[in-house]
Amino acid sequence: FRNITKLINANGIALFLMDYSQVRAIKYIVNGREIRSNIDRPGPMEQFLYDEGRRIHIIKLQGYLFFARSHQVIVQLEPLFETMRNSGQHFVLIDFKGVAGIDSTAVMGFVQLRQMAEEVGGELVFSGLTEESKVDLDKSELSAERVKYLDDLNQGLAYCEDQLLIGHDDLRRDKVSASE
Repeated sequence: FRNITKLINANGIALFLMDYSQVRAIKYIVNGREIRSNIDRPGPMEQFLYDEGRRIHIIKLQGYLFFARSHQVIVQLEPLFETMRNSGQHFVLIDFKGVAGIDSTAVMGFVQLRQMAEEVGGELVFSGLTEESKVDLDKSELSAERVKYLDDLNQGLAYCEDQLLIGHDDLRRDKVSASE
């Protein structure tokens, strides 16, 4: 009887994992033209950030992340990383707010994403992580020196926008026409 119970539990867990791995880990992928921080900026900055918004890639995750689901994320993001190759500064902002938890096996998938971002000159930014998940990721090759951690999506967007604006001090004020 005890062996039958173990078998039923093992089969139940396997079925759950198979079913759950079919649910998409990525809720949506958008860019910085579609979602912006709530920082109020002068008109020229707003226009610049709209024009360059394609350099900020926002990935909203959902559910519980384990190996199979982190692999889904990698497979879905590989074409995005290829488009970033040799095309200037890019940010991949991954928002974890809708994530229920991260299995230790999923962490290696995010290490692989960091490596992919570095290979194409991109920067990986994480937002919305629980403190527990942040500690788990920080123990791996995803320390704060290699990945930027921010509290929420808005802070992540603001960080990416601010990085794009570096070296563009001329945009800080609205232009005054010569006729004024």
